[in-house]
Amino acid sequence: MDQDRRSFKMSVYHGWQLQCTNTTCSPYMTITDLDIRRCQATCLAQLSCQGLCFSYLTSNCQLFANVWNQNNNLLTNTHTVTMFVVSGTRTPSEPTTTSTTSSSTTTTTTYITLVTGVQNYAIEVATNGYHGIQKFRYYSLTKYSGYLSIGYPVVYLSGTTFTGSYVNNAWYALHAGCGNSNGIASCTGLCKAFNQNYTNVTSDCGTGFPGSVTTYVNPDRAVYTPTDTSSTPWSDYGQASTCTNPMIYCACTTFA
Repeated sequence: MDQDRRSFKMSVYHGWQLQCTNTTCSPYMTITDLDIRRCQATCLAQLSCQGLCFSYLTSNCQLFANVWNQNNNLLTNTHTVTMFVVSGTRTPSEPTTTSTTSSSTTTTTTYITLVTGVQNYAIEVATNGYHGIQKFRYYSLTKYSGYLSIGYPVVYLSGTTFTGSYVNNAWYALHAGCGNSNGIASCTGLCKAFNQNYTNVTSDCGTGFPGSVTTYVNPDRAVYTPTDTSSTPWSDYGQASTCTNPMIYCACTTFA
């Protein structure tokens, strides 16, 4: 039984909308009444598709061609997500002949839309770089009316400063201080990194991060920031796997 197996990797920008000044950047197709997964699948099925914008308010899916390296044409829109196909990652790269009896489509994304439930850090989300947070992962995620609860988040820090001997370009778990000012500032930074607002942070204490955290957080360290400003260094708070007062959840406003 032949199968049509397709995949690509996408860079994802939550809270950003593609806005171009030239006609070659206009969407070549707009589809309504789709969810985000079907929008991705539609792009995957078309070799000309190099990017998409999806509106959580209208459920409109816009597909774009000729949009390589359009990061400078992104405008803030909290209800929209923009995705670009990463060059060289689409397989197959040319049309293929498939059987009419069965087919399957597989979408593989490096940075993808937020997925609810227990994910054990398998989901990686690109961010805008606020306070050095370039991307984040999470153990679990729950969507409520008006906000998202991100369970045990870990962040990839780059282009920021630290107190101590820790370095940029590495994954770190977040310390929450049982909901004290350090936890609030750290959670606020995470929310702003994907263009959302702080709602709440855990007031529970606890010990350590669950699941496969050390697969990604290496060295095994947790950090916090005492103030929500990009100039404030991140501070070390011991091992992520055993640290006290981990960020059990960070709540941020949602897109819709």
